[in-house]
Amino acid sequence: RHGFHDEPPASATAAGDDTSPAVRRARRIRRACLSLVRRGWRSLYWPDAACGFIRPAFRAARRLLHDDCDALITVSHPFSCHIVGLWLKRRPRHAGLRWVADVGDPFALVPTVNNQRLYARRNVRVEADVLAAADCVAVTNRVLRDVYIERFGAPPERITVIPPLLSLEDLAPEPADARRTEFHSVRAWGCRIRRDGSPGVGAAAGRSGTPSYGSTLGGRSGTPSYEPLRLVYCGQLYRDLRSPEPLLQLVRAVADDSRLGRPVELHLYGRAGDCGEVLGRFHDLIGRTVFVHGHVPRSAALAAQRRADVLVNIGNATTHQVPSKVIEAIGLRKPILNLVSHPRDLSLELLAAHPATLTLVCGGGGGDNGDTPARIAENAAKLIAFVHRLPAEISDAEHRRLCAPFLPEAIAAAYLRLAGGPAEPRDPGASARAAAIPSRSPIAMRATGQASHHSSLTRRVAVDTAESLPTPGRDPSR
Repeated sequence: RHGFHDEPPASATAAGDDTSPAVRRARRIRRACLSLVRRGWRSLYWPDAACGFIRPAFRAARRLLHDDCDALITVSHPFSCHIVGLWLKRRPRHAGLRWVADVGDPFALVPTVNNQRLYARRNVRVEADVLAAADCVAVTNRVLRDVYIERFGAPPERITVIPPLLSLEDLAPEPADARRTEFHSVRAWGCRIRRDGSPGVGAAAGRSGTPSYGSTLGGRSGTPSYEPLRLVYCGQLYRDLRSPEPLLQLVRAVADDSRLGRPVELHLYGRAGDCGEVLGRFHDLIGRTVFVHGHVPRSAALAAQRRADVLVNIGNATTHQVPSKVIEAIGLRKPILNLVSHPRDLSLELLAAHPATLTLVCGGGGGDNGDTPARIAENAAKLIAFVHRLPAEISDAEHRRLCAPFLPEAIAAAYLRLAGGPAEPRDPGASARAAAIPSRSPIAMRATGQASHHSSLTRRVAVDTAESLPTPGRDPSR
């Protein structure tokens, strides 16, 4: 929608691109029709865009529940998965099934999930129904737990806080020969970005030339060339929830400040959402200091974060959501620039013990509100001082301590407690017997929906339950 597209191959551009007036007109009509259909669909669907998943998932879950299952786990986002669990729980046949509702993001508290004019009251009602019907509810933070108890009347004994999952296997350092790969080619706001990240032909209006990485300091001629300071942000942007304007203002101030002593680059990975107008106000930075890569595969985003000098987190305007990217940034052992808009941001608690975090208060608490010139200058000075005193590396012991609450071992034990299984880790021999687990185990948890790193969590659950299962050469009666 905002022009963040990968560059087409040269051969595809040269051949088969009919630019006749009739073809261009047909394409415009097609785009207009698709836009109208999307807007109409977004204004009508409920509970969210995954509503088409509900009935097929319900039928599939009924077939799965013919096996001897001890627990059903539904995972949101999307909230449609909890609708499936609610339908199953209301069936007399499955009324006694233990249902664990894992809430990654709240539903009724997020204004962008669907058309609030039509469904605001219905959203609150159905989320309250889910909280009342589920045997256990897992949330990612204590603030959301308090909100569910106070505003939705959820029973306190049913709500458990389980933090987001961190899989260090997915964050393992890439091979040395892969580190030479530069940032992906993108097209941002009419400015063609080369594979190395520098602007090419067609730079934004008002700029000439094609400066490459570190060619000048902040665009000023006569300044020595240095390796740039790379700031990387990964995640979706929202104008009213996670606006990039304070970050862009900060980057502009740092780029114009000679005290840094090196160029600065900000790389944005993820959909811009409704922040096109905000990014447009910083068109003079796009392609020179700010590079908008749009949506990329997870592997590409992880590779960019590994090559970053500083990872950026933009705090939400709400107090009941924990961005999973904060946990991922901790696992990557990188310095973190944390921008928050209010003093109760949940990232403050998560990053309090991180030895290489700079937290800056900026923005007006949501929307695309910017900062005052005095605050921008103050934050820029703090960021420059932070960069100059960065530690070379976070120690292994410190890294293990920071990651311990989010690793699969701790998360699996918490889920096993909710599902009614053994929560204590088994002896080392359980790992060797995990492969021998039969398909119908005493703890056969069927999950409806999607969750990050489910494969790592499933392996850990399998290991923890292996001790209680019959293995080859062992008498099942024992």
